[in-house]
Parts: sequence; structure tokens; C-alpha cells
Amino acid sequence: MDRFKEAGDIAVFAVRKEGVRIAGKISGRVEVYPPETLKGGGLKRKAAGAWRNSRALVFVGAAGIAVRTIAPFIRNKAVDPAVIVIDDAGRFVISLLSGHLGGANRLAMEIARSINATPVVTTATDSMGLAGVEEMALDFGLKIEDAKKIKKINSAILDNKKVIVVDRSAARLASIKKAYGRLGNFRFQRRFPPDGSGAVFVAVTPFIGGVPEGLRARTLILRPGEFVAGIGCARGADDGEIERALAHALRKNDIAAASIKKIASINIKIDESGLLRFAGKRGIEVAFFSPAELGRRTKRRSRMVLKHTGAGAVCEPAALLGAKALRLWSRKITVGRVTVALAREPFTPLE
Repeated sequence: MDRFKEAGDIAVFAVRKEGVRIAGKISGRVEVYPPETLKGGGLKRKAAGAWRNSRALVFVGAAGIAVRTIAPFIRNKAVDPAVIVIDDAGRFVISLLSGHLGGANRLAMEIARSINATPVVTTATDSMGLAGVEEMALDFGLKIEDAKKIKKINSAILDNKKVIVVDRSAARLASIKKAYGRLGNFRFQRRFPPDGSGAVFVAVTPFIGGVPEGLRARTLILRPGEFVAGIGCARGADDGEIERALAHALRKNDIAAASIKKIASINIKIDESGLLRFAGKRGIEVAFFSPAELGRRTKRRSRMVLKHTGAGAVCEPAALLGAKALRLWSRKITVGRVTVALAREPFTPLE
């Protein structure tokens, strides 16, 4: 259950005492709510908290209880957590909500294996033995830009119509083809065909202009998180300054914001509030490196930067180290009190 490794990621609601025994067999980072905590409105209160903070809610009990409990919280498939229902006898594990994007289908199958039960998955593509495009996105760490287009792509898959996956990265395209080539009527190409009639497209691209304008309505864009932004900033620079500087660097390089995987800086900025606030709002990982580490990847040195930080440069070597890249995609860009450099992380095939 790779997606559910953090503490509290799986909230299990044992509606009756029989459910506690079943909950104890579920592996992963599980928080179990026994029956005595769910009385007098406790179930709805606990479920509301889990809906905000957990990746999956598992109800051991009747499906009707689960449906009535979660009904007020449901928004859309792009943000709702996975919801699973297990009967009190532990015979069936039902993927109830967010089967693909939320990972409920896979979680249901994994729980079923761990408790020796039968998984029940009703999403159309799975029922037909085909792959949904959401699973492709999850497997390869791709962010879906417009979730409304998922239905168009999956309908084409179900109707055995041509779905062309376009990715300029030869290594990633080969890996996607290996994983999904036999699970639908997919075609795999590095470029859009001149005549795109009769097909829908899945474009894997970090670039804003990566899809021809005339094909955008028939294209689901998947953004790979493969760029690292090395950031240097003056002490006290706020999150707005950092956001504006990064946005400028991305526009200049035609890179979508969703393709920023992490930001990187020098470790004296580990308590820089503006940097941390920016990363927290965006949900972006932050990596910090020592002056010695940065120095080993620095060719151009600034005496002023060396005086204030102990490193000859910050944003450029930080980007390289964060991306484990050999060269920069974009050299230092200065916007006010913030500097930004970009590096592209090499693609690593799935095991």
C-alpha cells in the first residue's frame, strides 16, 4: 500500500465489535476507531476529520452506513479520498469511492489479500479488464491537469477507439508502453500526428505549449513532476516574492507549475519562513544542501554570495543537486530579492 504509508493515512471505522478484529488485519499506517468512539454522532465527526486528513476511509459494516456518513463531504474525484467498505464477516472488500484517482480499487484488492476476502471493484475499465487513464497517471507520478476530460479518454478506451499517448521523453514513453500497451487500444508516439482525426490524446508534457491548439479539446494533459527549482533569497523574503520569481522563471521557460517536483536551497535557509510558507501552500517538497555540497557543483562563484552564505552560489547548484542532474535547464534568473534556477530530473523507469 505504497500510497498509504504515513501515519493516519488509512482511517478504519469499526461500526460493530466484529469490525475491530478485521481492522487489526489491515496493514499500513492505520488508525482504528472502535465502536465506542462512534456512538452519539461520533461516526460522522470522526469521518469528517478523516475526510480532511486521511487518504483512505475504511468502513467495516453496512454499505448504507458508509454512504450516509460520507454523503455531505463528497466533492469530486480529483480531491475525494478513497472509500472502502468491508462487511462484518470480512468476506467482501468493496471499492466505494475514488476507485482510480484516490486509489480505492488497488487498496481494496490489497486489503482483500491481507484478510483473505473477495475484492469488489465496479469501475467500468476494471470490469472490462482495461486500464483507466487515472491509473497511468498514478503509476508514473503524473498530475492530471483537467479531471473533466478523464471521462472522454476512458469512454474511448471502453469503446475500443484509438487513444494516442504522446510523450517527447523516449524513456518514459517506452516505460508507459511496457506497462499499458496491452491494456487498451493505445498508440504511443513522441509527437502529435499531423492528422489527428478519429483519436483522443493523452499528452505527457511539462510544457505549457506542449499540445497543438487545435487538439487541446481532445487531449488530457498529464504533468510530470520532473523539474527542481533552486531558490536563493534575501533573509526575510516573503512567500509572495518567491511565488512571483518562480512564476516568472516558469513562464520564461514555458514550464507548467504542476511540473515542479521540489524546490531546493542552502541549509542556512532551513528556517526561512517565506520559503517554507510557499512550499507548504503548494504542497512542494523542500531540499536543503550544505555550502560544501553546493560548492562541489558550483562553477560560477560570487564573492558576495560566498560572504553571506559560505557557498559561491546557491540557486544553480541547489537545482542540480535537487534534480540529480548533470546540467541546468535554466540558469539563474533574478526577480527582486529572489534568484531561481531550474534543472530537469532524469526519468527513472519503474521497477
